[in-house]
Amino acid sequence: MATPFDVQLDELPAGERAEILKLLGERSREVWYSDEGDGLAFHLLFGLAALGGVIAGLTMIPVEDLLDFWTYLPGSLTSPSSLMVLGFLLAILSIPLVLWRFFVLHKRHGWLLTSFGYVRVRGPDLRLVRWQDITRVQRRVIGSGRGKFAMVDLTTPNGTLESDTSYFFNDIKRRVPQSATVAE
Repeated sequence: MATPFDVQLDELPAGERAEILKLLGERSREVWYSDEGDGLAFHLLFGLAALGGVIAGLTMIPVEDLLDFWTYLPGSLTSPSSLMVLGFLLAILSIPLVLWRFFVLHKRHGWLLTSFGYVRVRGPDLRLVRWQDITRVQRRVIGSGRGKFAMVDLTTPNGTLESDTSYFFNDIKRRVPQSATVAE
């Protein structure tokens, strides 16, 4: 679902795009917080499952069944061996797709502080809130005990951007306009 903060990297003005690309290249802990582990866990699990399907297919499916599958494709989708071959082929096709998605997002999945705003990065997809637009900053603690974590809500006249990390809360407080309300 699109939000008022959604923007593509290539849609930004040249100076802002260059700054983001430079900061992503450096990945300094002072301006970059990676949440890649959260975002790419599904890709890793799906890739491992597909790899297991390929290995199982190579060990379980005779070559004759692979050849028969292509020969009798339209009528052969009901037999159990054909379904195994189809699953094997889908696993083979999914591995390059998962690898492509991983390389698009690898080291491009996190939160970034720039001179002009706070950015959530998901490959080329960004959510950007500009410092001058922020009217309220609020940190919320969710959960209790070992399972608790903090979120930061950045409110603008167009809506609220929720950051699922409070890693940059103090830096955000320093960069927002003085007229913005800060709640902890």
